[in-house]
Amino acid sequence: INDSGGLHNRITQKIKLEPFNLQETEEMLASKNCNLGRYQILQLYMALGGVPYYLDAVQPHLSAPQNIQELLFDKVGLLRNEFFNLYRSLFRKYEIYEKIVEVLSTKNEGLQRSEIIKFSGIPSGGTLTKVLANLEESGFICSYFSLDNKQKNIIYRLSDYYTAFYFRFIKSGKYHGKDAWINLIDNPVQRAWQGFAFEQICLDHVWQIKKALGISGIQSNNVAWKGGTGEKSAQVDLLIDRRDQVINLCECKFSLDTFSIDKNYSEKLRSKIATFKSITKTRKSVFFTMITTYGVEKNKYANLLVRNEITMNDLFVGL
Repeated sequence: INDSGGLHNRITQKIKLEPFNLQETEEMLASKNCNLGRYQILQLYMALGGVPYYLDAVQPHLSAPQNIQELLFDKVGLLRNEFFNLYRSLFRKYEIYEKIVEVLSTKNEGLQRSEIIKFSGIPSGGTLTKVLANLEESGFICSYFSLDNKQKNIIYRLSDYYTAFYFRFIKSGKYHGKDAWINLIDNPVQRAWQGFAFEQICLDHVWQIKKALGISGIQSNNVAWKGGTGEKSAQVDLLIDRRDQVINLCECKFSLDTFSIDKNYSEKLRSKIATFKSITKTRKSVFFTMITTYGVEKNKYANLLVRNEITMNDLFVGL
């Protein structure tokens, strides 16, 4: 599109080809007679994202963990060496692009520009600005404004599911061979990755979340937030900062069953909410919202805390 050579200004149409969302992914898999449940579709999405080329390789007769094993860990897996081809085929100075996504892969909550410079060793300037813009335009990273909307406080977060999976499980070579992924089921390393990936899915499906909340028509600034002063610090998976003077403070939890809030967890949540209010000094009403796979167990802690509840089925709604 931006070619300055012989193809300059010869574009007749432009199409922004986005990855499939969860509903489109479900439809594509169903068209292949791959009738997985939504929990397993989420597991696939965490590793492959909504890239049709990746999803087309899913085998209908295999479970999500089996497909991930075959595609990403087996020696002849279609996507085992995809990372080496991906950035090098798209970008001329691919080393810089690979370095930035690698740095971002180490911080699930994302990094500010100054932190990217610090950890990557790439100097500030036009090159870094162009690389960040290209990565975002290509869907590898996302940027989120802070609540104060200041440019310097923009958070950059790795949003490409395959790239995040590659740095977490493939690059080191620690997990390889037959049944490597199957053997990681219920391992704390896999559960931690699922938690982060589910947060990213929620960030990518804010429209569906807003629709489930009944606020799709209300303008909002949707951000991932972290902040701290002195001893107090907190991180919020997703904030929906609404024009109607309400903030939905969302906690995202991926679990195999109904999620239970106990006394200890409820105290952590109360502390997070209080810290957020203290640091931001917001005058808006804060509604605590849980986004889970199978819902929240009703008990005295949940009843007192949770104002709104979203389940994975709400994320599978079409645009």
